[in-house]
Parts: sequence; structure tokens; C-alpha cells
Amino acid sequence: EIVSENSMLEASLLDIRADIAELQDGVRRKDFEIQSLKGQLESAGQGRTSSVDGERLLGLASRKSPPTPFECISAIEGLYGDRCIFLDSARQSAKEMNGFAGGRQLLDMLHRLVSEYRDALIEGGDALARRVFSSNEYAAKESETVMQNKGMSRARTVEYLGEPTEMFRHLKFGVDDDVTKTIRVYFYWDANIQKIIVGYCGKHLPVASH
Repeated sequence: EIVSENSMLEASLLDIRADIAELQDGVRRKDFEIQSLKGQLESAGQGRTSSVDGERLLGLASRKSPPTPFECISAIEGLYGDRCIFLDSARQSAKEMNGFAGGRQLLDMLHRLVSEYRDALIEGGDALARRVFSSNEYAAKESETVMQNKGMSRARTVEYLGEPTEMFRHLKFGVDDDVTKTIRVYFYWDANIQKIIVGYCGKHLPVASH
């Protein structure tokens, strides 16, 4: 009986070791995938910093006609590609806002977002970082009604690293639905790579009141 029990225990031990080896292989694969995705993100944010220089940014801010939202995000990413990433969803929504008249204000807000706000976020979290903006310019989250409503929450969810990512932090300019006067910028803070991930830059999204 002892010999039989010992054989059974040895067999169980072999099975457990096989399971452990399989789990370790899975962990290694996941680590590889994570590092690969991080590399893609780094590549996405780099290589653009020389495409737009300070003179062009100054030109956008000072020319007679205001810069379009798409010009704003292109300029900011060009200068601060090591601090932020603008997803395709942000580009597409910005392209639909060519009539927006507050381009200079948007450019200023985006500049503060990827410079002062980001630095303050790293130093002291949102409690410190939010001071970079006024209460009329920044919201750390949406109302509970919006966040708990599937449709409204979905409108603030974009694909990031292959996963649906909710973006409730946002910059705001204007208060009505007039696309010439109002814009919203929704973003996510990726603490792993310390970058601002902008997923939306467009018209006012649906809320409970309208």
C-alpha cells in the first residue's frame, strides 16, 4: 500500500510540475506580448518630434485664422510625441471639427495637458494636476448617470492596446452643442509609459440632459 501510494504521489507531482511549466510558459508569452505592445507605443509616439517645430506651432497660434482641431493635435504630437499619443479615433473626431472657432484656446489647453498637467500628474496625481486647468476647462470624470449608462459610457470608450478603454477624464471648451463653439477632449493616463493617451477630440458627447 505504501509503495502504491508513493507511486500515486509521484505521478501527481509530475502532473503538478507539468502544470507549473505550462503556466510559466504562459506568463512568459504574456510578458513578451506586453513588451511588444509597449514597444509599439513607444514607436507610435517617437519619430514625430521633428515633423513640427516651434515656429509652426507659433504660426498656428498667431495666424489670422484659428488652427483647426486636427492641426492642433498634429502640432502637439509633433512637438511632444514623447509625452502623448493621439489615437486614430482622436484624429477622426478632430477632422470633423473644421468649423470650430476656438482653435487657439484648444491649442493652449492641449499644450498644458501634455506639459504642465502631465508633469504634475507624475509628481502628485490628479489632485495636483487638475490645478493646471480651471473647473470650466477640466473634469476628472463624468457624472454617475453618464458612467452607468451603457450607451453614454460606450461613446467614451475607445480601443487602446487592443482593449476597450473608458476615457472619462476630459478637457472642455464651450457648453452647448454648437460645433463652432464647443469641443471635448477625452483622454487616458497610461502610468506604465507615462503618456497622455487622447482618444477623442470632437463635438460634445451625449449626456443625460440632452
